[in-house]
Parts: sequence; C-alpha cells; structure tokens
Amino acid sequence: MNVDASGEPFRFVVLGAQTGGELVPGQITAAGNRRHARILRYLRSGSWVIRDPFTRGRDALDPGAEPAVPRGYRTDGTWIWPLALEYYYEHHGVAPPADLLDLMARSGHYSRRVRADRCGQAHQALLARAPGPFEPAAPMQFRLPPDVFDFLLTVGWVPGREIAVDPALDPQRRAVLAEFGDLAFPAYGYARDWRVTGFLTRPKGEPSDPALIAAAQRRLGGPLLPIGSVPQWAAEIVLHPEAGIGTVCADPEHERFLGRDIDEALTSLIRGAAVDPALRTAAGWVR
Repeated sequence: MNVDASGEPFRFVVLGAQTGGELVPGQITAAGNRRHARILRYLRSGSWVIRDPFTRGRDALDPGAEPAVPRGYRTDGTWIWPLALEYYYEHHGVAPPADLLDLMARSGHYSRRVRADRCGQAHQALLARAPGPFEPAAPMQFRLPPDVFDFLLTVGWVPGREIAVDPALDPQRRAVLAEFGDLAFPAYGYARDWRVTGFLTRPKGEPSDPALIAAAQRRLGGPLLPIGSVPQWAAEIVLHPEAGIGTVCADPEHERFLGRDIDEALTSLIRGAAVDPALRTAAGWVR
C-alpha cells in the first residue's frame, strides 16, 4: 500500500518517553516473543527519511562499548522513528511505543510503501525537532546547512566523494561533478518559493537538451556549462563561470538563479527556496 502526501501530522518515537525517561531493556526479546522478528522487520522496512551511514552514538545501556548506535530516521507515513529504536530493540529488547506496536499488528508487520513527497514531509517535520536523549546528534560540519547535509547523505553523497568524470571537461565542472555527479534527488512537496522537485546531476556533464543550451547561450550570454537537469521543469542546470549556477529552459518561470557555487545551488534546489530572489531580471539570471 502506498502512502500519499497528506497534511496529517506525524507521530515521533522518543525513546524512554513511556518509561520515565529511561530505557528499559528486556521488554520484548527474541526468546520471549515470537513477534520479535516481525517487529524488527517492520522497523527495518520503513522508508528512509535521513540516512547517515557514518555517525554512531554511545549505547546508553552499554556505555563502555565503542559507539554503535546508528543515526538516521525512517517512516511508515504515520510514525517517524530513529534508527536508535531499531538498535535498542534488537540488542536490548527496548520496546517501541504501544500505539506503534498496534499499528504494526494491524498491518501484518509490513511497513507500507511511502511516496517521496510524504518522505519529504517527514524530513521537513524533523527540522523543527531536537534529537531525543538516546539518539546520536548530527555530526559537526560547517559547510552545508544541517538539513541539506542530511538530505545529501540520504541520496548517496558522502564527504570527500569523488567519482570518475570526463578528463576533457573544464576544471569547474570537473570539480562539481566529481563530488556530486550521478546523483538523483527525489521530488517531495512544496517549500517557500517553489515545489521541491526531482533533479539529476550528470557524471559526464552532457545536456539532455543541447538545443536548449545553445539557445540560452545566445539569449543570456555564455558559456553555459551543463551539470544536470530538472525534468519536471524541462530545464537544464548550468554553470556560468562568472555568474554562478542556475537553470535555463524554454519557460521563463522555471529559469532561476540557484547560487554562486554548487553548495548554494544544491541548497536552493533541496529546500525549494531561492538563495537570492533578487538575482533575477527580465533577461534572465546571467548579468
């Protein structure tokens, strides 16, 4: 069953909230409950909201061990739970909330498939929430806004990522695409300035519509170097060596300045918010 985007508020799992702020081990164990494996299957089959494969936190029930509690969040379209729940459930028998257990039982212990736009709503819902006391904190980094950093991790980017790109590309595109090329970003709802829509970064820098690029160069002034596309806008994401990064397309409504560099451009696209709405003229964003 698919879960469509809706205005329904999410419910959050906060570890320890039902037990006086403490983790209680041994509530549901593999030896004592035949539902144990089915509950774990449900938790692990939830759709990703944030996937951080690198951050680990201390185990509050085994504080002398090396950090092992994973950081990340999943959803079934109704609940959002931290990967810490999966960890403490599997390793210590800490039970999920009773209401979530009831939902699992009603669904046959199979998590529903959640559409990208509902996952996006879950991601936005997490922004206003501080991590619970038994959830690993977000890693310290100063390059990107935390929500953008988490979203990039979730789609497969990692700090220091470097893939093979065409050595004949210009140095600016080569640097951008070596780090961010060949990633696909899902569409997931509305934000401040426009719909957060899916986009692609292309590892070879080849435009999906060369004629569109050529026409935009004649109109705006070039060179415009393609690095990706926004299919729903029928737009190319291009890098101008002096003006920065933006989109070009046949429809001026979707021709936007995205940022002075790739970090600002990705932030604009992921957040659905123009980094500087003033950088838009009747003739386009290249000035």
